[in-house]
Order: sequence, then structure tokens, then C-alpha cells
Amino acid sequence: MSDIDLHYPHAVAPVAGETLEVAPGVLWLRMPMPFPPGHINLWLLRDGEGWAVVDTGLATVAVKDLWHQLLQRYRLTRLICTHYHHDHAGLAGWLCQQAGIRLSMAQAEYQALQKAWQRGADSEKEAGFYLAAGLPAASLAAAIDSFRDGDFIATPPASVTPLADGDVLAIGSHRWRVMTYAGHAPEHALLYSATLGVLIAGDQLLPKITPSVGLNAANRLSDPLGEWLASMQALQNLPASTLVLPSHQLPFVGAASRAGQIARYHRQQLAKLSVLLQGPPASAYALAQALFSRLGNPVAELMAVSETLAHLRYLQLRGQASYALTAEGCQHWSAICCESTLQG
Repeated sequence: MSDIDLHYPHAVAPVAGETLEVAPGVLWLRMPMPFPPGHINLWLLRDGEGWAVVDTGLATVAVKDLWHQLLQRYRLTRLICTHYHHDHAGLAGWLCQQAGIRLSMAQAEYQALQKAWQRGADSEKEAGFYLAAGLPAASLAAAIDSFRDGDFIATPPASVTPLADGDVLAIGSHRWRVMTYAGHAPEHALLYSATLGVLIAGDQLLPKITPSVGLNAANRLSDPLGEWLASMQALQNLPASTLVLPSHQLPFVGAASRAGQIARYHRQQLAKLSVLLQGPPASAYALAQALFSRLGNPVAELMAVSETLAHLRYLQLRGQASYALTAEGCQHWSAICCESTLQG
């Protein structure tokens, strides 16, 4: 996607394990990851005499060591996780135990975190889902193995304080409104403080990376792309001066511009896919090869197939695409009506 005019008020990130104040009572903390983009941003919010923390980092030795040092300097009062992905909640159980705090998280995300920790409880169903999409068995096996790394996620907390859309959290002297959206995760939570003019966006709004929007065995009957596009529309209504605190890369101002750009990207992908579907019926894997240019490893292939399936599902629900099963049980997609207008 072409660049848009975003303002970066904090162009230098803190080193791992150190903090930087980005708004009154809001500290930026960065933790390392052993794979791209190489880091995750966490946020500490002044909460009386202590600090509420948003997200955890991976359950790696390196991140635990940094947290041991931080807990000597910061008394934590609560943990809020935006969603269940390993870099955001992988250390939730360990951190809650170490700091004597409780996890707050959307219920659907907490359930997904428990399933992720169990590693493979639904692996047979998930494998069948991607094999039917045409993903080669060798690529699928390699991708699944990479997601089973036990160092990335610890035992989740035994209980959770559930968050829901519209909840208002009193954290210190500020009130934060919870906004939940699907698409990237089942019930991804964002926190917005109107008085501070700050949005803690998680993975829902990143300045340069386009967050993944995928279809999988768990959400195969839903419409993740449609839900994602709705969230991009909603985020365009934020005040122009809002400081967006994303989970990756740098904080920025320009939420409406960035949300609009991401929505346009997906509509362009839908348009490309609609053209491809005019040709011979093809699997999601074959279509992904045409839609995405950098698929250098099995994980990238799996994510590309998942995102292609989300776009195909979007078109299917709007009567523009369908699939037929081959003799081998693979789904081959084709267009229903090439003249339909894409709708959000």
C-alpha cells in the first residue's frame, strides 16, 4: 500500500524492558520477539499507587527476565489483554501469579487463549480445514509445528474478569472505554480515553503492517472480513487528534487515514480475487499464490490461505462466489456473478 500522512510524535522506541511516557500516566514498554516484527509494545497505565498493564509479551525466558526486573520497579494492579494471541497474552498466567494480580479479557478471547495453550485439542479439525483449502500437507505440518512452541505460551490464569464492548474501566484518574471488534481475533478489545485522547489499539490498527484477517476451523461460519471492515469504518470516527498506541511499530496520529487505507487494501484484494474467480475453478491455496507476493515459508503460506479464505467467505455470503468439492475433497472456488458490486 502507498504511504499516507501519519504523524509519529514518538519516533524513537524504548529499548526492551525500559519505559517511555507517551501521555500523562501512560508508559510505553517494549518486549522482544524472536520472529518478525521482532517486538511487541505493552502499555502501563497509572492506577493509583500502582500500574495496570496492557498485554504481556511471549512466555520466553528473555521476556520473563525483563519482567522480573520490571516488577522490582513497578507494582502492578491488574492485567488487561487485548486478545489471545501468544505475544499479547502468552505470559498472562505467569505474570498474574508473579504480581498477584487478576486478568481482564473478553470472554471469547479467554476461551481462545485456553485452546491455544492446550495446543492441538482441535488440531485434526484444523488440519482438515486447511487441507480442503489446498494447502500442501508438508506446509501445513511445518506451520503447525512452529505454532506448538511451548516457550511462547504459559498456563493461562484459572479465571478471568470478562470485558465487554461498552464497558468503562476506571484506571487511576482516567476512564477507558472498551471497544471490541472481530476479524483479527474473535473479540479483540481496544481501550479509548477521551480525556487523554489516546487509543490503545492492540493489533486492530497498526501504522505500517496490515493485520491478518483470517478464516479458520473455529470461525468458518462467520464473516471475519465483513466484521473487520465494519471495525475500520468505526475507527474512522475517532477524533483526528487521537494518539494511537499500536502493539507493533510506533505510536501515531491519523487513525481515520490509516483505517481507511486498510479498508481500501482489502477492497482491492476483493477486486483482484473477483477477477481471478472468472477463470477456471481454483483452490484457496492457488488463489493465495496469485494474491500474495511474499510466501517464503510455511507459516506465511498458511496465513495467506487463511486470509484468502476470509475474502472468499465474504464473497460467498454476498452471493458472489461458491465452491465445489473435487473427488479428493478439495474446495475449488469460482464466481457466481461477475457483475455484483462489492458491499461492506
